[in-house]
Amino acid sequence: MKKILCKAQLKKEHGGMSLLAFLRLQCKDISLRSLKLAIDTKLCTVNGIIESFSTHPLRIGDVVILYQTQTFHPKHLEILYQDEYLLICNKPAMLTSDMKVLQPLLEDRWLLGHRLDKETSGALIFVKNTSILQKLIALFKEHFVEKFYLALVDRQVLQKEGKIDSSIAKLKCYQGQSLYGVATTPDAKRAVTRWRCLKHHKSASLLLCQPMTGRTHQIRVHLSYLGHPILGDTLYAKHFFCKISPMRHLLHAYILRFPHPISRQRITAKAKIPEDFKGCLKELKMTHAIEFFGKSKYEQTEDN
Repeated sequence: MKKILCKAQLKKEHGGMSLLAFLRLQCKDISLRSLKLAIDTKLCTVNGIIESFSTHPLRIGDVVILYQTQTFHPKHLEILYQDEYLLICNKPAMLTSDMKVLQPLLEDRWLLGHRLDKETSGALIFVKNTSILQKLIALFKEHFVEKFYLALVDRQVLQKEGKIDSSIAKLKCYQGQSLYGVATTPDAKRAVTRWRCLKHHKSASLLLCQPMTGRTHQIRVHLSYLGHPILGDTLYAKHFFCKISPMRHLLHAYILRFPHPISRQRITAKAKIPEDFKGCLKELKMTHAIEFFGKSKYEQTEDN
């Protein structure tokens, strides 16, 4: 259970205060920078709902809780595949795709092959040199890299499968975060996501998603547009029907499949599901869903 640092209810004299200003008033022994970081990293709730924007306006009667920072220092990354050219690891959530962060967790020097959002866990490719990196980039551009994600989303998805074909554009920057959305503006780029419902609960559903294009925040934007935002994704949803409140968005890069940039041999890497994700599945009685569905029609492993 998370340790509570501060719990306070907004009184009449505090009406209209921002979340950060109220916390600063309540937690005078904690620096402003630390308070903002706690909000940014989803360690603060308002009326039981995670609030990740420090400028969020509070109302009289709101109950604000600040939790203790949960430091996370993995000693190494789990290796899913390795040879002299490539390394595929299972990135934990809450680690940025930045070699300054990831290199100390690797035994040898590698270059980052692509990126995952900080809160997204799962399979991440590294390459040995710039020559291999260029070959990998070409594979991505030619759509030879197949990616499959698990997403635990809000509400019950009744349709078995579908495809979202809606262009995405950057809408704005808010508190240092870029916000994307479905758009028809000239700068919007086509984005296509296929999905399949593996299991649904009355308040949440587990989806297997395959992005056919590689736009920033694509799966997160598309699922929010569909009316089923990813649980914990407070950037693209403010309110959730499901009562589970994870400390990060529950998106996991589950499977990567692509031809080796040198040998052209088919590589398939599968990243095991992290404990926080499994804990939410257990709470929703969906723990058997991953084992049950086996290989979907989106995940055939035969070589070409």
